[in-house]
Amino acid sequence: MAALLCFVSSCSSDDNNTSPGASRKVKYELTGTFSKNIRVVYINESGSNVMEDNVSIPWSKEVTFGEGIYALGVSGSSITGQEGTPGQTLTAKIYVNGVEKNTLTNTVSSDGIISCSLSDALR
Repeated sequence: MAALLCFVSSCSSDDNNTSPGASRKVKYELTGTFSKNIRVVYINESGSNVMEDNVSIPWSKEVTFGEGIYALGVSGSSITGQEGTPGQTLTAKIYVNGVEKNTLTNTVSSDGIISCSLSDALR
């Protein structure tokens, strides 16, 4: 996840659709049928990774990004001792200013482990 988030933070785009200095409201969301607690990592308003342990889903976090921060990312993963049942799901979504920008759903593996990492960039 950290490598992925570092990659996204290094990307930029010339087709900005927000004016310089404009704030963007970002909502991270994790939902699904996974029945155990997870570890969540997301990028906050200063561009830093924040980790929350033993989180139950559904989970969401709203962050307001100002000028100069373009990387978005959220990850949910199972914790040792909190394995799920094969077939359960975890869905990650990123919304910007109320519009869904990206979504990903993963399924618990045969050993009970799940990881769902999603990133995007503000443009």
